[in-house]
Amino acid sequence: KTLIIASNDSDIIYTLCKKVLLIGKDKFIYDKVNKLLIDEDILKEYNIIEPSIVHFVNLVHKKNIVLPYTQDIRDLMKDVYKNV
Repeated sequence: KTLIIASNDSDIIYTLCKKVLLIGKDKFIYDKVNKLLIDEDILKEYNIIEPSIVHFVNLVHKKNIVLPYTQDIRDLMKDVYKNV
């Protein structure tokens, strides 16, 4: 089954969806959500606010701590407990 969600809330899209279609003025991109919404250049180009989970993982990466990108906050908490 396919469900179409139109939203400007990147947190909802990041946690609920597997694939995303980003629509800009002159072009669009369709790919996996965990690929598109972690790419800073694409987020800037389409004027999208970084999802909260991605923002947290990026901050942790700047401290040289390796955490995988995950779409579920519970998985993120487990990874933080294991790796920090």
